[in-house]
Amino acid sequence: MAEPSPADVEAEGQTPEADEGKKPDQAPEQEAQEPKTYPESYVRQLRAESGINRKKIAELEERLQEREDAEKSELERLQAKLAAAEGRAGSAETSLLRFEVAAERGLDAKAAAFLTGSTREEMELRAEELSALLAEQTPASTTTPNFGGGARTPAPVKGPPEEEHNDFLMRAIGRQVPPQ
Repeated sequence: MAEPSPADVEAEGQTPEADEGKKPDQAPEQEAQEPKTYPESYVRQLRAESGINRKKIAELEERLQEREDAEKSELERLQAKLAAAEGRAGSAETSLLRFEVAAERGLDAKAAAFLTGSTREEMELRAEELSALLAEQTPASTTTPNFGGGARTPAPVKGPPEEEHNDFLMRAIGRQVPPQ
């Protein structure tokens, strides 16, 4: 014979914690019938099973919560990785855009760091302003080389490498180099 589960007992309007000899709560249509009583050993058995089942349920709920937390934290970790990757990609795109605009405007790569803005148009505007500012600040004397004047002697004309090498060796051993 199958024993009734605590849920079956509660469905009948009775609680498994009832002591032997007490009348369990009855449904309105059962008031005319004789109340059911259970032996004490059966009630103790139901209580023991109920306690075991409550412990199992608590353990399973705890494991379920741990799994949900683990999945949630994994999801959060993945979301953090995604946000970091998007941030790095955005930073790289902005840096590339700065260098492209600087190259188009003829600015040095060091000047690209001064190009601010979030769009290409803003950076181009800043590049024009920076170019104009650098043109104003650059003195004319640094744009053309100043060699200090004076006569310069031209570099001597050299012959083929073999002859130059032979002449060098002849001078090194103290012999006269024949004129060419």
